[in-house]
Amino acid sequence: MPGMDHILSKGLVLSDVVATAITLGTPMVMAANTATNSPGQAVQVAPAGSKGAYCIGLAGENIDLVKVQTGKAFVNVVFLGITKAVADGAISIGSPVVASATLGQINGSPATGNFILGIALEAAVAAGDIIDVLLTPSGLAHA
Repeated sequence: MPGMDHILSKGLVLSDVVATAITLGTPMVMAANTATNSPGQAVQVAPAGSKGAYCIGLAGENIDLVKVQTGKAFVNVVFLGITKAVADGAISIGSPVVASATLGQINGSPATGNFILGIALEAAVAAGDIIDVLLTPSGLAHA
């Protein structure tokens, strides 16, 4: 399935506590505004740091470390539609996906209480495979 097809995305400020490059498909969470980098920006984001974290979407682009370290970087976050993500291991087509414990990746084996990001539209064979994901922002936890 070639390409991405976002329905809804927005550029949001990266939290100034982020100290790593952002890669395409990184699960993103809302972060507190520390008011040091952008006092007027109510919503800031950071990469998810744990499996099944409550994410608002996936990064729609790569942001290099130099830009992140300025403390004033914006990242395009895809909230709804089809986008790319990096698998942390094998994922079956049609599986619900969640943020992975591995920074910047998704997981296809949600545990009870993990928040579902979307549905895998392609299968991943191994860690590092890039697949299409249909984002389904419901905030529902896996039962």
